[in-house]
Amino acid sequence: MWKRMLSVIALVAFIITAFSVTPAFGANLFERNLRVGDRGSDVKALQQLLNRDIQTRIALSGSGSAGLETEYFGALTFQAVKRFQEKYASEVLTPLGLAQGTGFVGTATRAKLNVASSPVVAI
Repeated sequence: MWKRMLSVIALVAFIITAFSVTPAFGANLFERNLRVGDRGSDVKALQQLLNRDIQTRIALSGSGSAGLETEYFGALTFQAVKRFQEKYASEVLTPLGLAQGTGFVGTATRAKLNVASSPVVAI
């Protein structure tokens, strides 16, 4: 009986670990600057976050749209990042003396993305 219980516990722990996509509370999901041409799981996470908001979504359908996010930072992601930056201009652009989004995910944009990706904060 104990062996079976331990096996079930081990299986549950494996499933939770293997399929967990949400960072631990307080974790910074976005830790590097991102720009057109970059690739990685953080780019996919960026697209997923941007797709949560109708104002910043990547695309209505096809590559990059909700459920079809990619690991490539292309032109559609660039435009969506600009919309995100302009939506949160007072926090992302104004402190840097900018009036329009740049599409570059630098320090200020990463900070806002990390706050927006927190499980207790909706964008």
